[in-house]
Amino acid sequence: MRIIVLGAPGAGKGVQVSLLHEKYEIPEVSSSELLRSAISGETLLGRTARGVIDTGQMVSDEMLLGIIEERILKKDAKLGFILDGFPRTIPQAEALDQMLERQGAGIDIVIVLEVDPDEVMQRVVGRRTCKSCGEEFNIFTFPPRMDGRCDSCGGRLGHRADDNEESIGNRLRIYATHTVPLINYYAEQGKLSRVDAEGNSEKVHAALVELVKSIPKRPAKRKLADVRAAFDKILKQQEEEKEEGSEQPSPPALAEEVVAEAVVETPPPAVKKSSSKKGSAAPKRAAKGKGTPNSATAKKSAAAKKKGVPAKKAVTKKVTPKKKSPTPKKTAKKREKAAQSE
Repeated sequence: MRIIVLGAPGAGKGVQVSLLHEKYEIPEVSSSELLRSAISGETLLGRTARGVIDTGQMVSDEMLLGIIEERILKKDAKLGFILDGFPRTIPQAEALDQMLERQGAGIDIVIVLEVDPDEVMQRVVGRRTCKSCGEEFNIFTFPPRMDGRCDSCGGRLGHRADDNEESIGNRLRIYATHTVPLINYYAEQGKLSRVDAEGNSEKVHAALVELVKSIPKRPAKRKLADVRAAFDKILKQQEEEKEEGSEQPSPPALAEEVVAEAVVETPPPAVKKSSSKKGSAAPKRAAKGKGTPNSATAKKSAAAKKKGVPAKKAVTKKVTPKKKSPTPKKTAKKREKAAQSE
């Protein structure tokens, strides 16, 4: 399952994401924590991000997406993940969809934790955190038994400098400007679910669990042998119906899961037939037992070519024309001339 949790500052996203992580044992992916981890771990993207931050610039969407992609490709995220703090804008959401599409995956559900702005202000301004164990309190809704001290470990409670009315007001305006259009983006995709987050954390968690249960399970991948068997079964059924002369044969459509997992094997390339030139006729084979005059010579030259020996040239005998015998008239004339000379 691939989940995105959205909500205004102070809506309790961190608490709910942690509870979902514990229940379903899928990693929680926080963009800010991943960025800090990449910088401290001196990864390639971390060193690049540090250089950008040191110059006072904002980390680009491409860099954030690269860090998130590195995280969700790890083995523990094979069954899914929970995104917290990303995406924050529509361009980030579009880039995330494209990245997941390349992996053959997608976001299953987007949960929005809805809290009234006045409630958000009270939660954030009254928030106190133990510096020793991290336990959280609120001076308005969940005050400690001893002022300034943690109920669990007795450590000192701290107050974040940006947890004030002016800072929270600015953060709420940014949320309304960027995240509200993002909510509409996922609503148009039919992936958005809203949860009233003004109750206690247990009640909100129960509502989230019910939403996660409603996510349709992905079909298990089938083996190639099973897919082929399904094809063969359908083809056989069609042949039987054709032989029986059924008037309405079953349609060739296959089950959806078969089509989804079908593997189409690439046919061998077709052998092109050599086209003969115009006017040239294909040589006819000699009749059996009747060879051409030079058939023996041709066979010898073909055998010689296979062995790599140059074939001997065919020797043709010169035929001298026979002298014509003198005609009777010419013989008589010669005799007369001989007699006169005597």
